[in-house]
Amino acid sequence: QTGAGPRDARSVLGHVADRGADQQRRTRLQRPAHRSVPAMADDDVGPGVAASSVAMDKDLFKAVMRANDIPVTRSVTLRRELDSSVNPFGYPVVVKPARLGSSVGISIVRGAEELEAAVELAFRHDEKVLVEEFVAGVEVECSVLGNEQPMASVVGEIVPLACDWYD
Repeated sequence: QTGAGPRDARSVLGHVADRGADQQRRTRLQRPAHRSVPAMADDDVGPGVAASSVAMDKDLFKAVMRANDIPVTRSVTLRRELDSSVNPFGYPVVVKPARLGSSVGISIVRGAEELEAAVELAFRHDEKVLVEEFVAGVEVECSVLGNEQPMASVVGEIVPLACDWYD
């Protein structure tokens, strides 16, 4: 939809998911007739291969969002062999592995003296690292189930108890 203006994240990721749907159907057809878990349904649950791949790579995900005029946090991507500790945003910043889930390898860096150690920690988990501007705010979570008629859970605020950010 070139020139159509901003699109929402749902339509962009839906497009990516549709592109992965054929792969998902092929995977389903390639399954052996005998299933080790008889209670499993015939249909897969979750995103297709393409949508899952895009979502797991935070750098790629941000590129897809930016290309579709969807705002994301500013960031720079570092590669071990090419980049040293780069931070054009001031402090604090968030340093994280680009392709790792949860909060493993993530640091909130509050001053220049912490940046090198945080980048090195992230590089222990991935050869691609993001340095993102820090955005202060309230963190919330919400589950959404379904595609044609999605249903959302109640929105809940995440209140970290053990440290100053959600881990």
